[in-house]
Amino acid sequence: MRLAFVIRLGPETEPDQGLFEGWAEEVDSSIQRRFHSAEELLEFLGQRFDAAAGRQVSASVGGTPLEKKAASRRRKPS
Repeated sequence: MRLAFVIRLGPETEPDQGLFEGWAEEVDSSIQRRFHSAEELLEFLGQRFDAAAGRQVSASVGGTPLEKKAASRRRKPS
């Protein structure tokens, strides 16, 4: 499932004040990133979009390395 994401917002998120924090994970690759602002979240989403489009991207977002989540579930064959 390309370009599908799970975004978990943390307790510090206050949208009316523009504060966002939590985790985002790309479903297909299991690459995840903790974010502390809307800008960091959008940067991660943009980077993963570029990667899916085959464009060269760096291995970090906002100076924080991307993490690949350990495979804890089996994937169905596509």
